[in-house]
Amino acid sequence: MRCGNSTPRPDAIFAANDAMAIGCLRACADAGVDVPGEVAVAGFDDIPLARLVHPALTTMQVDIAGLGASALRLLVQSREGAGAGDGIRSIVPQLVIRGSSQCAGSRPGP
Repeated sequence: MRCGNSTPRPDAIFAANDAMAIGCLRACADAGVDVPGEVAVAGFDDIPLARLVHPALTTMQVDIAGLGASALRLLVQSREGAGAGDGIRSIVPQLVIRGSSQCAGSRPGP
């Protein structure tokens, strides 16, 4: 995603979690790098702060409470001898697109 600047940079930064992505937003701001105009930034977790930073952070939303509940259920089942089956469970994160990943020219109007 290159939005008009010819400076060689990565098109995007995908951080391991939202706290790290927010740190990237800060580092970009300190370096004068326009997010999302020059580089897109995304995180993983969808912590509450992700909506409040500027620009708002694009992130992968995971149902952490549901994941914890599932893990607890498996633990209780295994302790009660009910077995946990194969122990494999899938979680499907949802992409939440916010301002940190949109080109200036493609942002929706007010």
